[in-house]
Amino acid sequence: MNEEYILRSLRATYRQLVEGLTRRVRWITRTLGLLVIVLFAVHLRFPEALPHVLRLSLSQMVFIDLLLLVAERVLVVEQALAAELERRRQVWIHRQRKDAYEHFRNLLRERGPIVKRLDLLQFSGVTALPLVEEAARACRGAHVRMLIVKPERADEYDEKGFHRTRIEHTLQALRVLFEEQPRLTVDVWYYSTPLAISGVLVDNVLVCSGWYHVFPSPQLNDRLSIRGHITPAITAADVSAEPLLSMVRAQFEAVLRVAEHALHLAPQTGDSAPLEKGVA
Repeated sequence: MNEEYILRSLRATYRQLVEGLTRRVRWITRTLGLLVIVLFAVHLRFPEALPHVLRLSLSQMVFIDLLLLVAERVLVVEQALAAELERRRQVWIHRQRKDAYEHFRNLLRERGPIVKRLDLLQFSGVTALPLVEEAARACRGAHVRMLIVKPERADEYDEKGFHRTRIEHTLQALRVLFEEQPRLTVDVWYYSTPLAISGVLVDNVLVCSGWYHVFPSPQLNDRLSIRGHITPAITAADVSAEPLLSMVRAQFEAVLRVAEHALHLAPQTGDSAPLEKGVA
């Protein structure tokens, strides 16, 4: 296991190195090409000024510069192909959900104003707040529906009051965000159904899903603890999203049917009576 981990780390480091070099390839090759021309000019003007190894003939200079030009073109084309393949990619597996949400923010930003609804099935909602913030900036007029666990149910996990505080923080953060971006519509519900998955849905085109890890904690006398933000997650887009999206959508709607409305923020109304479930 350690050898496999080390090998993966080395591969990741190598990819980062190659990506860093290819991003700078034009500057590197052009600088080297210019250096070759300068050395040739110096050799012509001062034939004895350079060491023998640096004295270039015209044919040598042309050959080296052409070689550098070809190398630049090859690397630039490879970089463009890699970027196109990544752009067309539709399924991603992330080591941690917080990494998945960072990637999901970029996908959300790309869709921008065409997004109509962002649905979130969460525990406390804190980890998903950056997604709501992105929707407020990039998806003006979108309707955000968030399901979070009921505070009394949250007290069953970890130290009593810990998750309740995080839930209160989520609600307050949403109120502050609404003050800054009043075109956003936000509805929050509390649920008490058993924990299963976390999910984020954007219309019928984007989905991100992960799992909750519930376990007895020795540090808390075997009281149940819950972790979600550090567990793996899957993100899918467009056509490839359909199987995962339909499963997460079904879970979201099932939980929503028996959830208790907690917060409603809408343009020119602020806090008000709850909307009907499912109304955009």
